[in-house]
Amino acid sequence: MTLRPALKTLAVLTVAVSLTGCGAMLAQNPGSALKPVNAVPAEPESRLLLKGADVVAYFTQGQYVQGKPEFRSQHEGVDFRFASAEHKALFDKNPAQYLPQFGGYCANGIVYGIPWGGDADAWKMIDGKL
Repeated sequence: MTLRPALKTLAVLTVAVSLTGCGAMLAQNPGSALKPVNAVPAEPESRLLLKGADVVAYFTQGQYVQGKPEFRSQHEGVDFRFASAEHKALFDKNPAQYLPQFGGYCANGIVYGIPWGGDADAWKMIDGKL
């Protein structure tokens, strides 16, 4: 009989510990449908994704390109910069097509529920997704 309460306590602790990593992901960017996202404050944007990397350039040029403040858009409360007006127009037409997987964070951390890493210059295209 004393084993049952101990097993119940162990089960509750196991669930609590396994959900702890989720708290870090949810805390990263509250108030947006896109979370977590690798976003930082940068004037004039408050949540600039990947420090302003042009997410469209990965698809159109196959390389990392820094976006410019004069070409910017906002999607789901997250700010994006682009290298050109053409890239901005492509993004505005279909933002979901260009969003990086895992919010721009390193896939290794996301596996463990911890958003970390995500260098804009270290990336890979897999099955048409960034």
